Amino acid sequence: MSEIRVTYSGLIALLAAFAGVGFGLIFMVIVTRTLSIEEYGTWGLIIGLLAYGGILDSLVHVWVIRETARGVKSGKTATLLGTGIFSTAGVFVYIIAAFIVGLETQIDQSILLFAVILLPTRFLMKNLNSMNQGWKPQIISYANLISESIKIPSVLIFLLFLDMGVSGVILSMLLASIAGCTVHLILGRTKLKNKINIEFVKKWFKLSWIPLYGKIATVLLATDVIVFSIIVGSVEGVALMTAALVIANLVSFAKATSSSVESKLLEGGARGYLRENISLLFYFIFPLAALSFTFARPGLFALNPIYEIAVPIVIFMILRVLFFSLSDVFVEFLRGIEKVDLKPESTFKDFIKSKLFSLPTIRIIHGSLYLVILVIVLLLERNTVSQLELVIHWSIISLVTTIPFTIYLYLMVKKNFNLSLDISRIFKFLLVSIGIFGLAFFLSEEFLVYNNDVFQFVPNLLLFVGIGVSGYLLITYLIDFKTRSLFSSIIGEIIKRKK
Repeated sequence: MSEIRVTYSGLIALLAAFAGVGFGLIFMVIVTRTLSIEEYGTWGLIIGLLAYGGILDSLVHVWVIRETARGVKSGKTATLLGTGIFSTAGVFVYIIAAFIVGLETQIDQSILLFAVILLPTRFLMKNLNSMNQGWKPQIISYANLISESIKIPSVLIFLLFLDMGVSGVILSMLLASIAGCTVHLILGRTKLKNKINIEFVKKWFKLSWIPLYGKIATVLLATDVIVFSIIVGSVEGVALMTAALVIANLVSFAKATSSSVESKLLEGGARGYLRENISLLFYFIFPLAALSFTFARPGLFALNPIYEIAVPIVIFMILRVLFFSLSDVFVEFLRGIEKVDLKPESTFKDFIKSKLFSLPTIRIIHGSLYLVILVIVLLLERNTVSQLELVIHWSIISLVTTIPFTIYLYLMVKKNFNLSLDISRIFKFLLVSIGIFGLAFFLSEEFLVYNNDVFQFVPNLLLFVGIGVSGYLLITYLIDFKTRSLFSSIIGEIIKRKK
C-alpha cells in the first residue's frame, strides 16, 4: 500500500516551509545586517559557484526517487557509494570554478575555496531527499525545518560573537546541512537496511548522460551572477539581486503543495487528484506573491536599509519566481508519467525521445537564451547606466525569458493529462489576494514607521503581514466550499494525530 498522500504530504511540506520561512528570514536579517554589501555579494557569488560543484549531484538523485517510489531498494547505495564518489568529483569541479572566478574578480579567493566544505553534505542531503521523497515526502519537510532552525544559533555565534564574516555564514550553512542529514538518516533508516549493490552504481554511470544533460540548465541559470560579476567587475549588483530574491523567493514555497505528486505519479494509478492539487497550488501562490509585492519595501528595509533601493528588482523577480515555480511543478508532473527507465530494453534512441530528455532540452534553451540576452545587455550598458539600473534590467530579462517556457510546459501538461483548470476558483483566489493585500498595503503605507532598530521595526511589520494573511484565509474560508473542507481535513488530521 502506498504511503504517499498527496494533499497531506503537500500541506505538511507547506506548513514546514512557512515555519522555515520564519527561521530563514531571521537568519537572513542577521546576515544582511552584519555583512557589508561587498561581503553579501561574495556570498551570492558563492551560491552561484555551488551550482557548478553540484553539477554531478543529479547522477544519483534523479534515479533514486524513481526507484524508491517503485519499490526498488537503492537508498543505501545512493547514500554511501553515490555520495562518496560524486561529491569527491564535485569538489574538484568547484575548486576549478572558484579559482577561475577568483582570478577574474577582486574577491578574496580563499573565501571562495573555503566554501567547498559545503559540497559533501549538500550531495548527501540531495540523495537522502530523493530516497525519502520516493516513499514518505513529509520527512523532507521535517529535515528542512530542523536545518533552518539550526542556522539561527550558529549564525549568531559565528557572525555576531566571533565576527567571522562570510566564513561564519559558510559554517552556519554547514551545521544546518549536517542537522538536516541527521533527521533524514533517522526517519529514513528503514530504507537504509538493504545491502550496497554495485549494480545500481553501474546503472547510474551508464545513464549518467541523462541527468548531466539536465544539469546543464541549472548551471546556465546559476551562471548569471558570475557573468554579472565578471562583466561589471563588482559584486554590489549581485548583493542587490540576492537581497531581492530573499523577498521574491517566498513565492516559491507554494510549490511545496505539489511536492509529492511526482512520486505518486511514478507509482501509477488514478490521477484525479491533479486538478485539486493545482487549485491548491494557486490557493497559496497568489497570496504569497501578493504578500511579497505588498511588503517588498519594508521587507528589504528589514534586511538592511541599504537594500531598500532594490524594490523594482523585487517586483520583477516576484513574477519571475511565480512563473518559474509553476514551470517546476509542470516538469515534475511530466517526469512522473515517463516510464522509459522501467524497460530494460530501452535504447539510447528511446531515452532521446522520452520526457527525461525533452524536458531538460526546454530548460537548456531557456537558460541559453537568458544568458545570451543578459551578456549582450550588460556589455552594451555597463559603462552607460548605474549598477542599480543594470540589476533592474537583469531582473526584467530573467522574467521575460521565463514566461514563454512556462506557458509551453503548461500546454504540455494539458496535452498529456487532458487536464482542465478550475478557473473560477483560481480567479477567486486571485481577486481575494489583490483585495486583501491591497488593503494591507494601504494600511502599511499610512501607519508603518520605518525604524532602524530591527527589534522594533519587525514586530510592527509582522502586524500588517498578519492582517493580510489572516484576512485572506478568513475570506477564502467563507466564500469557497472546498477551502472549508480543506480546513476541516487539517483540523481532523491534527485531532487524529493527538489521540
